[in-house]
Order: sequence, then structure tokens, then C-alpha cells
Amino acid sequence: MSSAERVSSTGLKGAALARQLAWQGLSAFSAGDVASRVGVSTVCSPSVLEVPFLGQTLTIDLAASKIVASGQPLNLLEEALVLRCLWRCDGTPVENRWISFRELPGAMSYVVPFAGRTSRRLAARFGADRPSFERASAALGGEALEYGDASFAYRLLPPVRLAVVLHLADDEFPSEVTLLFDGSLARQLTPDDCAAAGQVLTSRLLRAAAWDSEA
Repeated sequence: MSSAERVSSTGLKGAALARQLAWQGLSAFSAGDVASRVGVSTVCSPSVLEVPFLGQTLTIDLAASKIVASGQPLNLLEEALVLRCLWRCDGTPVENRWISFRELPGAMSYVVPFAGRTSRRLAARFGADRPSFERASAALGGEALEYGDASFAYRLLPPVRLAVVLHLADDEFPSEVTLLFDGSLARQLTPDDCAAAGQVLTSRLLRAAAWDSEA
């Protein structure tokens, strides 16, 4: 792995650099190349393709280094994550086998901060509110699973699949949330990329729940 590929995408400075390096890396590919690597078929021109992202469509212009979102605009971390996934995903098929963050190679030293930025925030919001979790998940195109009290799988991009498992609070135990990753990501993305994916999914779920509360 090159030094460019090891750049963290979780902090703001790291995300800005990761975005820059990913655009540079993607400049070597045509839209058709990228589409085949991430499993999409919508190629608008030699340099433009469309990819799904959590319930919306992104138009990626490789020549102009530009992303246009059909719905909510992407923030810096989201854009850096999308670009790095487009750059690093190599056509490896989804395994439909879930692994935890700690099972990702090189991720052990970041387990506690990762939980603080993802699962603990989700447990605090949804631990006593399963309906809100279900509605927020539906808004992001989540597919229901059969784990815990409620669980969903989400495709941040076609090959980037995550799951969230909710265990509701009861008289004996506090609420608990677990984030899981498709096993294929261990061979394609860095721990920083996976951490960013977890953060992006967490923020989008919380945002969807906030919109639902205001409706």
C-alpha cells in the first residue's frame, strides 16, 4: 500500500487530503473502468458516471473532479469517502459475511474512538426508539436483517455494505448498537476508510431521524 493510500480520511485535514489524492488516483481511469470496479451500469460519458449512495444518486465527473448529488449535498468527509471507495474498490464481490470493526486488519487501536463516534451515538438516540431507527433506515434504503431487536444493511456504494444491529434497552441492560462490515471490505479499504464509512452512516441515520421528528 502506498503512502497516499494510507492517508486517514477521518479528520477534516485528512479528509481534504484524501479527497485530493483520490481525485488524482481516479484520473487514471475512465468512467467505464470505475463503473465496472464498483458494479454500476450508468455511464453517461467517457468521464461521467452515476452511482447510488444511501438512497440518492451521485453524478461523478472524473474530468471536472466534481460530484453532484441528486438529494442532500455531500460534506467533506462523505465526498472523500465516496472518492476513496471508487478509487480503491477493485471489483471484489460482496461476501454477505459480516465482520466487526475490530476484525478489520489494523483496526484494533481505533476500536474505542470508533465506538464513540458511531455505535454509542446510535445507541443513545435509538436505544429506546425502535420505530425511529426503522424509519431512518428506510429513508437510507436500508434492507431489514434478522439480528437483535432491529437491524438493517445499507449500501453506501454498491460494493460498500454495512449493517447496524440494535439491541433495545430493558430493565437489566442498557441499549447497544453494533456496526458490521461486509467481509470483502477488509481486502479493499483501509481501517480509516471503514471508520469513515461508519461515521458517515451514523451521521446520516441521526440526520434522517431528526428530519422525521420535525415532520
